Amino acid sequence: MLVHKESGTLRIIPGCLVLFLLLAGRILSKTCGGESCNRDSVCLNYCQHDGVCVVITQSDNSWESRCDCTIGFYGTICTRNRLVNVWEPRVKRDAKFTLTEALNYVQTAVDMIVDHLKHDFELHTSVVSLNSVLNLVATRVDEEMEKKDDIFPFVEDYADALSLVITILQMKGCAVGQTKNCTIHSKAFETILKDTEDNLIRITNLWLESNDGQGQQKTIDKRDILSLTVLKDKGKNLPFDFTTKYGYLKLPYFETFQDTVGSQIVAVNVLTYIKSPYNYVENTHATTSSIVKIVITDNKGRRLNLDDLDDPVNMAVDMSKIFSATQTWLKPDTLNDGSSLIAAFVNETNEAFSVEFKLSSVLECTIYGKFGYIQPSWYKRDIYIKTKGKREILETKPEDLPVFFNDSVLQVTIYNTKYSSGGVMDPLVLKLSCQDDVARRRRRDLFGFLDHQYRIQILSIVFLAQNSWDKSANQRFVIYTL
Repeated sequence: MLVHKESGTLRIIPGCLVLFLLLAGRILSKTCGGESCNRDSVCLNYCQHDGVCVVITQSDNSWESRCDCTIGFYGTICTRNRLVNVWEPRVKRDAKFTLTEALNYVQTAVDMIVDHLKHDFELHTSVVSLNSVLNLVATRVDEEMEKKDDIFPFVEDYADALSLVITILQMKGCAVGQTKNCTIHSKAFETILKDTEDNLIRITNLWLESNDGQGQQKTIDKRDILSLTVLKDKGKNLPFDFTTKYGYLKLPYFETFQDTVGSQIVAVNVLTYIKSPYNYVENTHATTSSIVKIVITDNKGRRLNLDDLDDPVNMAVDMSKIFSATQTWLKPDTLNDGSSLIAAFVNETNEAFSVEFKLSSVLECTIYGKFGYIQPSWYKRDIYIKTKGKREILETKPEDLPVFFNDSVLQVTIYNTKYSSGGVMDPLVLKLSCQDDVARRRRRDLFGFLDHQYRIQILSIVFLAQNSWDKSANQRFVIYTL
């Protein structure tokens, strides 16, 4: 028999159970999951949310036990919210605050959100608490840290937090009028998303106060949800255009903007969402798939207007990565000389559309474009593009034409010059000819034409005005939708 001491009493255990308990004792002295995590029974599935029941055997054969909780939880059986009840209050009351500690607060809060997301645990409460932590850290770094030279890692973590918040909002957020299968009301949806975006822009703005990164462009990609490109420089030194992961942007380099910014250091934030996260808006039909949001801030945190009707922001987005799944490639018509012909008829009042060509040639290719109903040529053209290889653009006419070329995919963005007066965009006829096409035609190789493809997508320039998309320009940031 085995004598086991418990609560000051002696218990005699039948001999037939001795071997079992000896084996069990070895397990209990290590780690186990538990139906109960106490001194009376073997533990099976007791600690919640992946918590681990740890039982420690004492020298006198008594034992103690506890639940070791994962990062987002605490409590007797790991059912309490550590982010809300422990971490956020700790950030508020911490008297000693360094950049290293501040970064740890942010990273740990993000890890806690990941833990809560895994267990679908109090997600509404947790994302509100996360935003509070992000705001507290940004405020204290701004007010208490004189040197901010190591601030960019914060930008990466804040972008990560935004991607997680979007994931949660897509799961739990209610669209306008939705009452079932969602738990975060549309108003709260709007507030949470706006606060997280504002926190991200705010922390990038603190980067302006550091000596790090002037004249540099940095890009952060998170979870195939968003991409953030930040360019920091003096206003007068900003380039006319710069490349992001999903295309390139031509900045509004008009005189008003130059005069306003001048020698000030500004941050150009280009935030690309692979899918629109703004499900709370009333007119969700105004956007379809992707969003490109542009915010320019000065070192005082002020957002600079991009509004100038005479010189709009031009941009091209690499839609090969963010086209909606329903958008398919088409085969153009083939002409007798081996060229390919497409007509981009957009009989709507839209600001712009993009035409993409997937080229099957790495030799020189030329594209002529003509507005109207006639076939373009060298002598009759409004647009001219020459390419070579898989990404080299040799020439464009006009020179400021928004063109993007990468991995054999050529994209041209066409703006409607009649949009301000409500006019319908003229049709555009495009003719594509590569050296391979012409050579095969001359050899009468009727089956050897290269398999070029194309597709067309309408672009819309809209402004997010409270809970709806607005065409007016009285906002401080621009959003492009595909």
